[in-house]
Amino acid sequence: MIIVFGSINIDLLMSVSSLPAPGETVLTHEMQRSPGGKGANQAIASQRAGSKTKFVGCVGSDSDADEALSLLRYQEVDISSVLFSDRSTGCAIVLVDNNGENMITVASGANLDIQADQVDGTELEDSSVLLLQQEVPLEQNIKLATRAHQTDTKVVYNFAPAGKLSEELFSVIDYLIVNEVEASTIMTPSIYDHPVEIAKTLCHEYGVTVVITLGSEGALAVSKTTLAEVPAPSVKVVDTTGSGDTFCGYFAAEIAKGSTSIESCLEVAIRAASVACTRYGAQSGIPHRHDVF
Repeated sequence: MIIVFGSINIDLLMSVSSLPAPGETVLTHEMQRSPGGKGANQAIASQRAGSKTKFVGCVGSDSDADEALSLLRYQEVDISSVLFSDRSTGCAIVLVDNNGENMITVASGANLDIQADQVDGTELEDSSVLLLQQEVPLEQNIKLATRAHQTDTKVVYNFAPAGKLSEELFSVIDYLIVNEVEASTIMTPSIYDHPVEIAKTLCHEYGVTVVITLGSEGALAVSKTTLAEVPAPSVKVVDTTGSGDTFCGYFAAEIAKGSTSIESCLEVAIRAASVACTRYGAQSGIPHRHDVF
């Protein structure tokens, strides 16, 4: 089983001709609402990839909570440990331009009340992968990852959105997933011109397998023994909003299935993320496994 510990939001999606510059107002014809949040998205992705998944998060005691949880329920993701808070359910405003690029702002709300002890010790021991992101309090990620590190559970950490670097957290994870911007944030001030060099440095410094996604160029990974670079298939991009979360969920699912080839994990995750780019919406765009192969 995969445990995904992370955020859950309501996404307010708006299609615009171009993303606004500072001080600019951009008009759009309509707004769509849908469930979202990096944690919830990645839980949907790992479940659709074929791995039994439990999502652990926190929603508000408000009308948005049911909507935020709706697709997790529909996909039969285990949400029995979701906590209800007095804060409002998290909300994200997502702008997507004609090229499929996006701009996102998140009001964390109830996500700030998530607690590591929502995950039962026995469940953690019985799980093969713990998947984390950065839209919930860092100290709770550290507490849960530290507990997982004391078991055989592999910890996959998606450093997104980029934020404060925690040496303590990096010491108890097995896989680090970042995009190019997030990778350069960790290495600031960066003296490296190529993502491979950044990955090698991070791997050497922290002893973890480092995965860097490269958008339309694919992804690469560096472990203590392996360097793998996998290109992405050419697709017509509609919306990139859920592609990173799709990649993380599918990558975690491959690890949970016992794949020992980092290159194979990359290939599956990239194919799934590429399909997600051809669809609109974060959770609605995440493909099922039969759509990928």
